[in-house]
Amino acid sequence: MTTPAETPNVQSTGVLVARVLAAVIGTLATMCWLMLLSLPILSLLHSSDRSYDPHGYGMVFGMLMSVPAAVVAAVIMPFALPQRWWVRGFAVTFAVAGVVEAALFAVLYVLNP
Repeated sequence: MTTPAETPNVQSTGVLVARVLAAVIGTLATMCWLMLLSLPILSLLHSSDRSYDPHGYGMVFGMLMSVPAAVVAAVIMPFALPQRWWVRGFAVTFAVAGVVEAALFAVLYVLNP
C-alpha cells in the first residue's frame, strides 16, 4: 500500500491578492506614520525659527496623529506575511511601533524648550 504524495502548499489567487493588497496598504500606512513622526521632530529642530511652525501645530498634530497611524500600520502589515507568521508579525510590528512612539514622546518631553 502506498501513501499519497504530499501536495505542495499552494495558495489560492484570492489569498495572494489579499496579501499583496495588505502589503500595499500597510506600506502606505507606514509611510504616513513616518511622515507624521517627522512633523514633531522637524518642529523641534526648527524651534529657534518661529516662522517654521509659529503656533506649534505641527508638533501637536504630529504627536497626536502618529499614534493611530502606528496602530493602523502595525495591524495591517502582518497580513502581508504567510498565515503561520501572523502572530510573530503582530508581536514585532507592535513592539517596533511602541518603542518608536515611546522614544519620540521621551525625546520631545526631554528636549522641548
